[in-house]
Amino acid sequence: MEATIDFPEEDIEFLEEAQCRDRLRRVIEQLTLIEASANTGRILREGAMLVICGRPNVGKSSLLNALLKANRAIVTPIPGTTRDTIEELVNVRGLPLRLVDTAGLTATDDPIEREGVTRSRAAIQQADLLLIVFDRSAPFSQADRELLAEIRALRNGAAIPALLVLNKDDLGSQINTAEVTTAWGPAPVIAVSAVQGTGLETLETLISEQLLGGQVSISDGALVTNVRHQQALQRAIAACRAGLSSLERRTTIECLAVELREACEHLGGILGLNVSEDLLDRIFKQFCIGK
Repeated sequence: MEATIDFPEEDIEFLEEAQCRDRLRRVIEQLTLIEASANTGRILREGAMLVICGRPNVGKSSLLNALLKANRAIVTPIPGTTRDTIEELVNVRGLPLRLVDTAGLTATDDPIEREGVTRSRAAIQQADLLLIVFDRSAPFSQADRELLAEIRALRNGAAIPALLVLNKDDLGSQINTAEVTTAWGPAPVIAVSAVQGTGLETLETLISEQLLGGQVSISDGALVTNVRHQQALQRAIAACRAGLSSLERRTTIECLAVELREACEHLGGILGLNVSEDLLDRIFKQFCIGK
């Protein structure tokens, strides 16, 4: 387009309008896919916040220890043993995770335990992924329903990536899984035994799949790990869409070229290119001009 505008007297074959639209749509699609990798890039750079939550004595601390493969949290049969959030770093399927064990969400008059519950609620609000733990050896109860309602309220209706973990699988099953999913909504359900270690490999796989969202794998070449780069991509996509709109409205080629130049400048900001010189070089390399 730059060549057609700057050298109209030259014998340059310009793209047909339909070809132009198709190419521009492909560019938008590719840039959108790359921009969508930003969340994965952030997780790989900073680590995802994975919060284990649930009622007291469902085995949250045991699950933390099982995922860490270390006895980090104190585990006793006494409900409310964990009275504060406990945070540790762990690598799961190549993903760095900030694993947070929380105090059981329950009403209490104990000021220390109440502070622990407050911190647990704050962690739930910030989590990238929730592991909502239930006691599989006990029936699904009204207290469980109230817990799920409280978690939803804490997230203010925002999307809540979650795994429903039915712990204590070694003690047999009394919980009705359909009641759990009806109360929460669609989400993967996994039965585990934190004590015996069963189901943990499947749980780790589900954690990885939920965090990556099926969009980008770690082995993919294009991965955005920088907020500035993500913003530049968003601006480039917006410029390309504006250019496509100009094309569809059949405005002048100069208008379309302005939008595409802007998109190139944003991409050049990511790549560290001097876009104006780069564009000029391409014009002279691709077309036989001004010998």
